[in-house]
Amino acid sequence: AYPAKDTEMVMEKMLQIYPDLRVAKNVLETGLRNLNTVVHAPIVIHNAGWIEKTKGDFLFYWDGCTPGVAYTAEAVDRERLALGRSLGFELTPVIDVSLEWYGHEGAKGETIYEVLSTNPVYVKDTAPPTLQHRFLLEDIPYGMVPMESLGKVMGIPTPVTSAIITLASEITQIDFRSQARDLKYLGLGRLGMEELKRLVDQGQN
Repeated sequence: AYPAKDTEMVMEKMLQIYPDLRVAKNVLETGLRNLNTVVHAPIVIHNAGWIEKTKGDFLFYWDGCTPGVAYTAEAVDRERLALGRSLGFELTPVIDVSLEWYGHEGAKGETIYEVLSTNPVYVKDTAPPTLQHRFLLEDIPYGMVPMESLGKVMGIPTPVTSAIITLASEITQIDFRSQARDLKYLGLGRLGMEELKRLVDQGQN
């Protein structure tokens, strides 16, 4: 919850509706656990030409997530995990979450490439028909740019995440950084690390 001091009170009510919810330390941890941020945009960027040429007539994960593409997603995940560690969170790597979610469906492997490109759940998941799709329009400004912004505050480099943001902005001709829900947009751009953590934990004084 925001602030995190109210989480216990909120969970008492929410667990009655969603019994599988888990407690996070604060909203920063919740945001950094969004795995769409890690996977969607790298696959779209690497397959941009194929998406535009075929209107998405291929399997997004099975065909689009090759070993090289997966390396990029793994790099973004490493940056996400580093941000989490700097804030005191033990985030779960994408591959482990994927196996937790889909292992009972037959997903297996030791790399993101192996898990995503063979997961039986994705057998009918075609690629987006256009680059003007939520995999970029949502996951970049509401996932990747906030990660980049948070990295600047925490002193954690996010070079691959930043590169994908820049490439996505060019191929769509949308300035994702100018319209993102980052710390500046939220009015928190001038806060330091300790001030930011205190705000999300305790709220406004």
